[in-house]
Formats: sequence, C-alpha cells, structure tokens
Amino acid sequence: MPHSSSAASAAAPSPAPRILSRRFTLLWLIQFLASIQFYLLTTIAAVYAMEQFRAGETEAGLTTTAFTVGAIIARLITGKYMEIIGRKRVLVAGSVLLAVVSAAYVPDTGLSSLLLLRLINGAAFGVVTTIAPAAVQAVIPHQRRGEATGYFGMATTLATAIGPAVGVAMSQSVGYDAVFWMLTALCVISLLIVLVLDVPEVPMDEAQRTAAKKWTLSSMIETRALPVSAVMIFSGAAYSTVLAFLNAFALEMDLAAAAGFFFLIYAATIIVTRPFLGRLQDRRGDNAVLVPAFLLFAVAMSVLAMTTTGWMLLLVGVLLGCSFGAVLTAAQTAAVKTAPLQRVGLTTSTFFLCMDVGVSVGPVTLGALAPALGYRGMYFAAAIVVLVCLGYYLLVHGRRAGRGTSTQR
Repeated sequence: MPHSSSAASAAAPSPAPRILSRRFTLLWLIQFLASIQFYLLTTIAAVYAMEQFRAGETEAGLTTTAFTVGAIIARLITGKYMEIIGRKRVLVAGSVLLAVVSAAYVPDTGLSSLLLLRLINGAAFGVVTTIAPAAVQAVIPHQRRGEATGYFGMATTLATAIGPAVGVAMSQSVGYDAVFWMLTALCVISLLIVLVLDVPEVPMDEAQRTAAKKWTLSSMIETRALPVSAVMIFSGAAYSTVLAFLNAFALEMDLAAAAGFFFLIYAATIIVTRPFLGRLQDRRGDNAVLVPAFLLFAVAMSVLAMTTTGWMLLLVGVLLGCSFGAVLTAAQTAAVKTAPLQRVGLTTSTFFLCMDVGVSVGPVTLGALAPALGYRGMYFAAAIVVLVCLGYYLLVHGRRAGRGTSTQR
C-alpha cells in the first residue's frame, strides 16, 4: 500500500507555477500609472491646445504626433541601452522625467513649449513602458507566459477606460491645472514604487556588451522578433482609425451617447476574455488565438462601417475587445518567444515600436480615404488591411507556430 500511495503521488500533476508576486504587482502598477498619464493627457491635449492657445485643428493634432515621435525615439534608444546601463537606472530616469514633465504642463508657456513638452512626455512614457513589460517577462513562469502577459496587459486596458473619462470630467469641472497636478502626484507615486522595486536585470558577458554598444540594426531592433512584431503595424493602423475618428463618425451618425460608452465596453470585454485567451495560447499555441482574432477584427471593422444604431456601435466595442485586444497581447507573447532572454528588452522595444508606427501612420493613410469614401469606406478599408495582416502573419509566423508553451528560458 505505501508503494501504491507513493506512485499515486508521483502521478499527480504538479501545481501550475504562480503568476502573482510582489515584483509582478509593482511592475503592473508602474505600467498602469504611466498608461493613465498617457491616455488621460492624450484625450485632453488637443482640446487644451485649442482652448488655451487658440490652436487650429492641425496644430492641435501635432500634440499627439509630437508625443508619438518622442515615444518612438525613446523605444529605439531604451531597447539598445537598457541592458548596458541597467534596467533599474533607466527606469528611475524615465520615471523622474515623467513626474517632472507632468508638473511642467502647469505654467502657460505657449503652443511651441506645449509641443516640446509632448515630445519629452512621449520619450518618458516610451522609456517606462518599454522597461516594465520587458522586466515582467523575467518574473513570470514561462509555462504561463501568454496568461501572465494578458494579466499584465490589463494595466493598459484599465487605463484606456479610466484615463479618458477622468481627463474629460476633471478638465470640465476643476480645470486643467488640477488635472496636471493630479497626474504629477500619480507619477511621483510611480517613482516611489520604482525606487523600492527590485528590477530584474539581465546579465551580459563582455561580447554581448560590445555587440550591444555598436550602432547596428541588430543593436536597436530585435530582428528575430521583427517579422511577428510587424503585424502591429497593420493592426495598429487599422485600430488607429477607431481612436482618431470614432467620435467624428458617431457625431455624424447621431450616436454620441453610445460612443461615450464605447471604450468602457471595449475595456470590460478585454478584462473578461484576456485570461482565457492567454491560457488558450499557452496550451494550444499562437495560431489558436491570433488567427481567429484577426478574422474577428476584420468583422468588427466591417460592422463598424455598417453601424447605424447605438447597439451596433457597442457591439463593435465587444468585437474589438475580443479581437484587437487579443491580438495585442498574443502577438507580444509570440514575439517574446522568438528571442533569447538576454534580448527580451530589445524584443519588447521592437514590438511596441511597430505598434507606435502603425498608430502613427494609420490616421494619415487610412484617414486620407475619408474625404472621398466617407468614414464607412475608410472602415471597410481598415477591414481589408486586417485581412492583409492575417495573410502576412500566416506567411511569416503562422505556418511554423508551434503548439503549447514556449521553451524560452
């Protein structure tokens, strides 16, 4: 009998490794607070420029462009130097800059200074949100990488719902200065968290340091992760049409009331579905999540193009949460699995760089179709871009995407 009991114990499956830890929680909070700062300010920046400095629509739009340029530059430099200088040092510097720039919005210094602040703000955001997602990959179990990455991604998801709502409400009720001071306080809290956090560092030998210091493409971009990361150029471009033109489309269709709940529905759907999809990716492989997600993403953009009622608009929010929300996390997980642990920081930088590029070019390229085709034609075009993205994904990654968990260490 003792022998049988011991055999039964040996046959029992071992418990799944734990995701939640002190470092995971603190990194989640850092990502959440940085994302709140981004989404809140991005929502009110253009209106602030028009009200405070009488900027035109084109000039006001530069507040978003300047931020994106700063983020792209910072991701390239951070991805290259974060392992050489040390993740903790770079994260502290980025967090300090984020707090300082939040307070710098308070004085009225003119439109040119505002655009400079947005550029610096984008750089600080790019530093923090490159290091935090890279660092968390070192504290999560590789067997549950998809699931854990999904939980971590909820920091950004919640910020997409909370940030814009708080920004609009506070700017209209207590004024812009109160918003800027509140954000400064949140960024100081984030800095304090960074100071007490034991940031996981990646050891590098002398050969790796020498290679990282060279100004080559491979020292700034993880070329092994670039093929799968590039899906975010297509996906980001398609999704950017929602960010940039949804309000205008809703006003044109007299659906402003429903549009007010759109991103809340979108975020809630991601929160509900992301843990399940992460586990599915860990067990069944990348294709099990990404292929259906791309197809549903195309359907979502097509339904948006045909939307005539409030319930249809809210349905699009649900469909996008299930599709683009899934693509964002699952593609990042797939990208991380393509490179060794020493290059995870660069991989994360590469992935979000592609996302930034897509979100930047989308409103310009697809938005240029709106005058001729209308918003409906533009959204149908975005659906076609998503289908092209699916074909691209199958060509560069889907054909060889394995099943189950990653073996990366």
